Amino acid sequence: MTPSPIFGPRARRRQPASSIAAPSASVPGATPVEPSIDDRLIAILDAPPALGETIATSFARKEAELLALLATIEIDTARALHRRLTIEDARDPLVAKLGRLTAMRRQRVVNFLADARRRAAVAIARRYR
Repeated sequence: MTPSPIFGPRARRRQPASSIAAPSASVPGATPVEPSIDDRLIAILDAPPALGETIATSFARKEAELLALLATIEIDTARALHRRLTIEDARDPLVAKLGRLTAMRRQRVVNFLADARRRAAVAIARRYR
C-alpha cells in the first residue's frame, strides 16, 4: 500500500488528467472505463474538507458522494470498475486514491459496485409492478 500523500515530499507533481483517465494497457484484466467517471471519482476523492468539517465527516461525505455517482453508471461500467478496484493494481491512479479510504469504506464502495446488477433488476421489477 502506498503512503498517504499528506506525508510525502512536498514537491510531488500531479499527473496530467489524460494519464489518470483510464487504466494503462498493462493493467491485467482492465477494461477501459469512461474517462469522465474516473475524473469525477478522483475529483471527489481529492476534494479538501469543507471549512469546519472534521476529517471523519469529510470522508463520510466523500463516501456518500462516491456512492451517489456510482449509482448513476451503467452495469457494464460498474462491473469493469469493480474488477479494477478488486485487482488493486498500484499503477492504477483511481485504485491508489481509493486506497486512502479506510478499509471499511473502501469495501462498501466495492460492494456497492458488485451490487449493480441486482439494483438494476429491482428497478426494472418495480416499474412493472
